[in-house]
Amino acid sequence: MLARRRAFTLVELLVVIGIIAVLAGILFPVFAHARARGQQTHCAANMRQVHTALVAYSEDHGGLLPQATTKCPGGEFGTQWQGQMDIVWWDFVLPYAGSTKILYCPSAVTTLPTYWINANLTFLQPRSIDDCTDPTRTVLLLEGRVPSGPDQAINFPAISFCNPDLTALFCRHSGKMNVCFADGHVKLTGIRDLRKGSPLWEVEKPLE
Repeated sequence: MLARRRAFTLVELLVVIGIIAVLAGILFPVFAHARARGQQTHCAANMRQVHTALVAYSEDHGGLLPQATTKCPGGEFGTQWQGQMDIVWWDFVLPYAGSTKILYCPSAVTTLPTYWINANLTFLQPRSIDDCTDPTRTVLLLEGRVPSGPDQAINFPAISFCNPDLTALFCRHSGKMNVCFADGHVKLTGIRDLRKGSPLWEVEKPLE
């Protein structure tokens, strides 16, 4: 005669459910942190690829970076509320980028590309990365404000410390943002380090 299987009691089931809940409470933040860390790493890799694309562009154009904006219509990018943007540096870099995906941080909304360029290097009068006297400490790219509604439209994706939009930049990675410097390295940087007066925006550093 087969022995009858003993069923779990209600108390035992509640204990098991409680243990699972406790483990979930411990593990979910760990998973969320790992996911956020993965997105930050992906974003940094994107910025390094954009830097490579900008260098390739400059090699084909006399060493000069693309203009931040041409003020000419017909750009690749736009939103449903602002329509098509003017041709900006995103458009110039596309043939060298291989994919539009590298222009987007995975932590940001995707209405427009994420990365903005240092206006001191590219606005109206393009300059060369070689103009940077200290490329390891000169901002080239950083994460910019991505519009999500009609009141947040942007004209061109360039910024410097004198731009009021600096306060609206999104620190998407643990209270900081990825910044790509002119030499190609990417570093998590706090917004305090980028506000007015920061030497990180300067192309030609003063002699010490």
